[in-house]
Amino acid sequence: MSELIVKHNNFVEANYNLTLTELKIIAKLSSMIQKEDDDITCYKFSLRKLLEELNLGKENYTHLIDSLDRLLTRIIIIKRLDSNTFLKTTFLSSTEYFLDDSTVELSFDKKLKSYLLQLKNNFTMYEFENVVALSSSYAIRIYELCKQYEKIKERIIEIESLKEILDIKAKSYNRYDNFKRKVLEIAKREINEKTDIHISFEEIKTGRKVTSIKFNIVKKEFEKSEIKEAETKEKKYSEE
Repeated sequence: MSELIVKHNNFVEANYNLTLTELKIIAKLSSMIQKEDDDITCYKFSLRKLLEELNLGKENYTHLIDSLDRLLTRIIIIKRLDSNTFLKTTFLSSTEYFLDDSTVELSFDKKLKSYLLQLKNNFTMYEFENVVALSSSYAIRIYELCKQYEKIKERIIEIESLKEILDIKAKSYNRYDNFKRKVLEIAKREINEKTDIHISFEEIKTGRKVTSIKFNIVKKEFEKSEIKEAETKEKKYSEE
């Protein structure tokens, strides 16, 4: 059964840079949160099962543990536009390992509570299965950004703003053709092949320079039974 991920839009648009495995860990941990949860709690995972659920292979324990440990130091910057402030914190507050049964207990940082729990509006919702199959970290982030605007069916975002959200600092990406080839094209292909939406993008120029991207977003058609199941899950958060 698919698991639902619900994030505040400020979290979706936050500035951070995680590896593919780290993103999938955060996605899995997010999917554990229930609508009725009123506080950040710890979730316990079997390391072996977590490897399988994240499509990492059954024996790649070292890579998984390294990724878990790095998440204790990864910084996320969330802009609070309504109060003209920003939050800078880590994703996880702790990772506790239990050697007897090869499990790990994870907990989000307490400061992320208002961006993950008891959300009534301004949130983005999607199924865990739509990101776990992706093999590009940029594809996961761009999927979330497009999913956020799924009902509007398009999203225009300045390239510099997108680079800031994705925390892209490499000078090679200053060349638009590199950014297009290594970020946009790969994300588009992955999203269209493996998720519940189909995207395309148009280039918006200022003079001769491409300065913004317009994403066109279309929800894929599924069997009626799948649509009904998805709608039922959405209603637990919103009647929209």
